[in-house]
Amino acid sequence: EPSFIKKNSENANYASHSASYFPFRLIRSHQLTLWIDALVVLIAGVGYAIDREHGVQYALLFTNGISRKRYTLKKFIAQWGLGISILLFGFLFVTLIGFVTDGMGDYRFPVTMYQQVGTETIPVWLYYVRWLGAMVASITFIVSLQLALSFFVDSKAKLLGVFGLLLAAGLLFMNRWEQIKGINPFLYLKSNVVADQSIAIIDSINRYSYPMALAVLFGWALLLLFLSYHFVNRLN
Repeated sequence: EPSFIKKNSENANYASHSASYFPFRLIRSHQLTLWIDALVVLIAGVGYAIDREHGVQYALLFTNGISRKRYTLKKFIAQWGLGISILLFGFLFVTLIGFVTDGMGDYRFPVTMYQQVGTETIPVWLYYVRWLGAMVASITFIVSLQLALSFFVDSKAKLLGVFGLLLAAGLLFMNRWEQIKGINPFLYLKSNVVADQSIAIIDSINRYSYPMALAVLFGWALLLLFLSYHFVNRLN
């Protein structure tokens, strides 16, 4: 990242471990975003892989009177809910650590938000709202992608491997194609730079906006869920 994005000079006086600032430090350094995304990938977004890993055939899964489509939707909602729970627990946990260590702090301190022309400042509480919104969109995309992939693999290890390959391809190769960069959902998994819009500078995304990132993530998630919803009826 550019040095002026790494070091927000207006935040120098707030370098503490307070509840209002400690989560921000972890988010800006990518740590909290990566930890939560990794836990969602490992724990929540398993799709049908766990069922198949334990030798459960699709035919047995769909014998309880619930239609295949409804069963798939319920599985997605349950795994999405687990992912959101991980997000909330992680954020509240580090906030509690900050409160115990250095008190509440000031939720009004300024954070830089980058615009197409120039910058402006927003209070850190608004930054947290935007980050949480971006994380919800990321979790929705991750869970829906892993659900779709789980139809083609028979173990959690293989699912993680395929997901890792797609993530690497999305970040390393698709980023080279300017024509599709703006609709590449993998770029927007970096919720910390999505929230303050500095991703437009870091990844050179033209006409970027926060709503655009959410629309791309939710749009891909809906497409993947739609494909899973209809593919499940073709399974033996």
